[in-house]
Amino acid sequence: MEQTKTNKTQNLPESNPLIEARNTVISSYSDTTFRIEWIKNYKGIDFVNDAKSSSVLMSLEAMEQCNANLIWIASDENLMTDLHLIKDVLAEKVRAIIYVSNKSNPTLEQGCKDLVKNVLRLGTLEEAVQASLSFAQESDCVLFSPASPSYLKLETIAKRGELFNSIVNKL
Repeated sequence: MEQTKTNKTQNLPESNPLIEARNTVISSYSDTTFRIEWIKNYKGIDFVNDAKSSSVLMSLEAMEQCNANLIWIASDENLMTDLHLIKDVLAEKVRAIIYVSNKSNPTLEQGCKDLVKNVLRLGTLEEAVQASLSFAQESDCVLFSPASPSYLKLETIAKRGELFNSIVNKL
């Protein structure tokens, strides 16, 4: 005989402040805007906005969900710390890494040398999107997944997501 589980919160009044706070927190995480969000297809290339990616593990999840070869637009801020966590996916799926940074990161470039054919540093997100077109082939995916909480020093995740969308929609 199968036993059914009961939710202990069913007997609490609807106006319970703990339940309301819990629901608020849950709803803030369920917003999928800028989290592995398909933006558009341009010349057979899909553009995906994962601006909410604030860690290498979040970028790994996005990479695994894309069923295509990838051009990964990232930040270099945290990549070297956790690069070992994504080496297999880099070698298998990533055609190029374009990292947006004001300075070169030779450690990152050397660390990815045997995994990814192309590693390129550019100064702006707009330059990165334009450069992605030279690496991408039809049916590839350009994935904007910064893997950093403070990408480009933009104030909010929404601002970095909106910036990417704006650049891609101008293509």
